[in-house]
Amino acid sequence: MKKILLKRLNDHCYSNNIIPDEQFGFRDKHSCTHQLLRVTNKIVEGFNIKHYTGGVFLDVSKAFDRMWHNGLIAKLINYQFPDYLIEIIQRFLSNRKFQVKINQVLSSVGNIQAGTPQGSSLSLTLYNIFNSDFPRNDKVLN
Repeated sequence: MKKILLKRLNDHCYSNNIIPDEQFGFRDKHSCTHQLLRVTNKIVEGFNIKHYTGGVFLDVSKAFDRMWHNGLIAKLINYQFPDYLIEIIQRFLSNRKFQVKINQVLSSVGNIQAGTPQGSSLSLTLYNIFNSDFPRNDKVLN
């Protein structure tokens, strides 16, 4: 079921150009090596025409744990994903619980309010969708 859902999510993303070309994480045929080569080429191009070149890199701590469910659903709606996919994703993210065990003591059960399940293949694509509208500048690595 998750493989079919993932295929449908990815098909919609690719056919509607939702994931920016600059996003290399968690994508087929987009490796760290490709991104490194892309950045290196831009640095060399700038150097050759005597332009200053700078870089800003973002590493979000606990990114998957902090993904805002309502924000993700709003983006799925905005990107016109089919209603059935949005409903499945809502169910996938909702009614999740957690409990902590320290030594032999269990905490009470709590509700998970944000984030995507660790290890799920869907989490990677959902993260890319969630961040797909991150501001970009046409003068940055264009």
